[in-house]
Amino acid sequence: MLIHGMNLSEEEAEASLDLLLNEALIGAFLVILRVKVGMVRAMIKCCRKFEGLSDVVDIVGTGGDGANTVNISIAATILSAAAGAKVTKV
Repeated sequence: MLIHGMNLSEEEAEASLDLLLNEALIGAFLVILRVKVGMVRAMIKCCRKFEGLSDVVDIVGTGGDGANTVNISIAATILSAAAGAKVTKV
């Protein structure tokens, strides 16, 4: 189902996690999250800062996921701006 780009219902997602998760997998997942935070910090160090733009959020997409899903980056931009964020869309 997921491999074909379809979504799980809430009940299916919950049942899947109940079946799949055990203490070892939960531990591995937490380790992965820890590594992810380190990767984010490393990527932030490599970001270019544009002079004159402070407190600005950049919302950018990859041009599609190939699964025929709705592109929500424009909606995310509008929603973020409506919530008060300074947003740029590249």
